[in-house]
Amino acid sequence: PTDSGVELRLSDIARGVGVPLDRQVSVGSETELIGRADFRLRASTFKLVELLSFTYHSMFLDRLADQERFRRMETAGFLVLQIWDIDVWNHPDDVAAALIAFSEVSPDRFRASNGAESAPFDARKRAF
Repeated sequence: PTDSGVELRLSDIARGVGVPLDRQVSVGSETELIGRADFRLRASTFKLVELLSFTYHSMFLDRLADQERFRRMETAGFLVLQIWDIDVWNHPDDVAAALIAFSEVSPDRFRASNGAESAPFDARKRAF
């Protein structure tokens, strides 16, 4: 499939800070296909980046579906960084910092410090 403008922008930001991403990666466990992640950090088999848009991810049922999909990804051993499209456009330096931090974190350290396996990014707080 063709990259959207925001996907291309996120790829450019990631590449610019030395965190190349693989796009549209099938994700699952040994026994179950969960779906397709927007991106995977090229240097890691277990770190995924999901790009969320207000249009497709803000309604209540969309959020429930996302939560379930992220839970299934985490159960299969993946870490998920969630980035909103508005942050890609309006806070690219913060998104870059989040990608760098996410690339440097180990799964055990991340889970211990965050208390959860999924990492929603809030550019305004500049944190996961």
